[in-house]
Amino acid sequence: METKKSGIIDKEKMRGIDWQIYEKADDGIHVKLVGTKTYQQIFDELTEHLKEVGFVPDEYFDLSPYINDSDAQIPLDTYSFHANADWGESEGIYIDIWFSAGNKNVRFATGKTLAEDIETYVKMSRIAAECQLMLNGGLMKIPEDIKNKLYPPEPRSNAGYTIVDSITANGREYVLGINENAPDKYVTWLCADEEYYTWGHYFSNALQAQKDLLERALETVNKALPNKEAATGADCITRFINGEEHQIKLTEDELNRIWDEGDMLSAVNDVIHRLSEREDFAGDIKRITAENMDVIREIADKFRTDRGMGDSYWYEMDEYIDERKNDFSKSADNEADTTNPHKKVGMPREEFDEMKKTLDSINSPLSEEDCDSEDEDDGMDWSG
Repeated sequence: METKKSGIIDKEKMRGIDWQIYEKADDGIHVKLVGTKTYQQIFDELTEHLKEVGFVPDEYFDLSPYINDSDAQIPLDTYSFHANADWGESEGIYIDIWFSAGNKNVRFATGKTLAEDIETYVKMSRIAAECQLMLNGGLMKIPEDIKNKLYPPEPRSNAGYTIVDSITANGREYVLGINENAPDKYVTWLCADEEYYTWGHYFSNALQAQKDLLERALETVNKALPNKEAATGADCITRFINGEEHQIKLTEDELNRIWDEGDMLSAVNDVIHRLSEREDFAGDIKRITAENMDVIREIADKFRTDRGMGDSYWYEMDEYIDERKNDFSKSADNEADTTNPHKKVGMPREEFDEMKKTLDSINSPLSEEDCDSEDEDDGMDWSG
């Protein structure tokens, strides 16, 4: 029988689990399928690999209880394995593994973790992906996350300093190195191609070195920004960045969006202006509710889409307003009683009383007797 080791082969390759068993044919050249591995053999190989790469679910990982005989061979007509992660009905996140044989799907194994957050779901999905890769055989490259876990890269170093931090700004990399035995323990360099280090700044203090690393990267960013002396154009905006004024050129998409927002604002103002001129809205438009503003914006957007931003006749806008007239809502105060002066002007009672007091005290100071009776009808016309 021909068997091959599954799992990690070397630092670049790993082999999936061969659940089919082959023998050399009678001609000694070709091979023929003679059987399959048992459920337990396949599960053990998979578990061993998951342990090696640190991917075993932390609550449990077991063969499916639907498998009556774990020492039985899987069906000869099995052709693929599948795995996925999903939240459980009551708690935790599960991995379900099954295989397709003939025209049916058979449950193979289940794993579980009790945690239920998004990060854990992503981790369980990654484990499921690893199971599916391994159970469908073949020779493959080791995924980068596994390679970094098993064979972490050696830290970069230069002149006895170990590189512990780096920042890339506008295509230039700046690094920070540490050498505990050097007179100046810390250094920042400009680094090219991850191996050529120049322009070293040396420090005895860690915070000073970190500050220098950030400042060097920031200086590169500032040099890459538009020249602050550049002439201001219609396609530029002024912004203060790191305490310096910069003229930043806008893209065509950004300009179009700004013009579009300006056009929309103009259209909204036109609708409000027209509403204020119409007799059927003149009293109500003094108090625009959030709901009414939504209707106004929708009228403006439709009017602008149909008519554009050129000159339009007022009756054309009236048609759009009339279509939505029933959608305008009044405040509860305005609906309740339009004969009451404070409700006609669309103000809360307290604000209305305060305003009336102020106006009356300016125009004709009230006596104490007048003040006591100010809630009665004072004969003033608040309709206009």
